[in-house]
Amino acid sequence: MLVISPTEFKKTPVKYCEMATNDNVFVQYADSYIKLTLVKRLPRKPNKPNNPSPSGDPWFDNPRNLAIVEEGIKNLGKKQGTLIKGEHALERFLDSL
Repeated sequence: MLVISPTEFKKTPVKYCEMATNDNVFVQYADSYIKLTLVKRLPRKPNKPNNPSPSGDPWFDNPRNLAIVEEGIKNLGKKQGTLIKGEHALERFLDSL
């Protein structure tokens, strides 16, 4: 285990980073210590679909829900769905059921 000052670390950071691969190296900062940890790669973030909701609604984080929306959009393009615009149109549609 090695404890060094921030000044020492600033002088030769590569040296101490290389040492951190085999030994615990700490930089003393006030009453605390920073442990140097060397990793070959950062962990990958999970692939999440882009959330199209302006408010970031978590419902859209589920790929199944996005698939339902995309299928509905395709069906509208094929004239296989009903496009409802506005509250009154929704009320008329629901009354017709």
